[in-house]
Amino acid sequence: MAKRIIIVITLFIVIILAGGCHNVNRHKQLEPLNRNLNEEPIDVEKNISVSDINISDAEIINVPKDIFESTLDLDKFIKEFNFTILETTSKCLIGSIDNLFSDSLYYFIHDRGNNKIFRFNFKGKFLNQVGNAGNGPQEFIEAWSISIDKENDLISIIDLKGRKIVKYKYDGTYIRSNSMYFLFSQHEYNHDHLVLRTGKASNNSVPLISSFELVIANLNQSPVLKAFPIPERTNSFSTDRPLRKFGENVYYHHPFSNLILEIKDKSLGDPIKINFEKNGWPDDIWLYGLDENEMRESLDKYVYFGGNYIITDKFRFLQISSNNNSAMLFKNKESKSVNYGKIIKAEKFLYSFLFSYPSWYRDDGYFIGIKQPYELVQWRDYILENDKNKLTDQEINKLKSLNENDNPIIVTYSLNNF
Repeated sequence: MAKRIIIVITLFIVIILAGGCHNVNRHKQLEPLNRNLNEEPIDVEKNISVSDINISDAEIINVPKDIFESTLDLDKFIKEFNFTILETTSKCLIGSIDNLFSDSLYYFIHDRGNNKIFRFNFKGKFLNQVGNAGNGPQEFIEAWSISIDKENDLISIIDLKGRKIVKYKYDGTYIRSNSMYFLFSQHEYNHDHLVLRTGKASNNSVPLISSFELVIANLNQSPVLKAFPIPERTNSFSTDRPLRKFGENVYYHHPFSNLILEIKDKSLGDPIKINFEKNGWPDDIWLYGLDENEMRESLDKYVYFGGNYIITDKFRFLQISSNNNSAMLFKNKESKSVNYGKIIKAEKFLYSFLFSYPSWYRDDGYFIGIKQPYELVQWRDYILENDKNKLTDQEINKLKSLNENDNPIIVTYSLNNF
């Protein structure tokens, strides 16, 4: 009887230990990088899936060989054109617009140099500043990048120096701060997940993701998927905001690849593949990598997609570059027609002068560009004379009221169904 009891107890202990070993093998914990917020470690699966990239069903965008010699005729493919001078007061002096975001009602201006975020309505009226720089519990040290959580009407700020994410309502009301558990330079909210651009950040303390440039995580930052391994040969080159969100859809362009991928739930899907008719960037460079000198030589040698893009339900925009050249390409997804070129022309010189590479896309169907007021002031007299009898009264009044030290000009335009 005693032996039977000993055997049963022994088996019970073995089962407990086996279960404990199973939990140990399955999970590890990440410690918060900001210890002042008194947050708990988070559990992380020990095996995080690596995403495959399947381009067999990719949408193809062909870059024509004559893109740098071609002309964009605004009168043919622009449906509506407007420009708005952002209100200038002592409370909203913008040094530069590093990032511009919008929803269906507002513009959000990120001035990284001055460490400030401003909100304007579509008429250019200043509404409020979002958050303040500082070391206080409701402040950020450095607003490195921002994203909009439209589902909850929140502005989310990555404070890299503070190692935290700070959230505010649109009107600037502080909501909360959460520690970062590893380093990332961009973040977007994709329903119940976070999409995080880690890039080449030093995440050596988190070896599960340290060699990957993109991570999909739960809202508490616990990684569930990783993609784009860092090659052995690397360089310091990157592109501006590889991770972007248009409407409800999140997209990622891996720098200096020929791919843009939509991120759905916890996977990479619906890719857009960029092909070149002449002297195009090789498809596999991002896989094996280039050192600093090789990268410089390649940028001088090839036609390449420089990373500025906009994806909408109906249109695609790409900025294409090559050794001191830059051009625009717009594609209609439905008709598959393209408008492209380096040279801009329009009946109104004002429009050809203001037209620029779009920085963002409004939810109501307008591309958004940025122009500095001093540029327009320098050409104002010429425009008023050249476009006589072509400008509306409203356009004339805007031109005459403009001062070179005003805040930047927001240029908006919608496209015809070309």
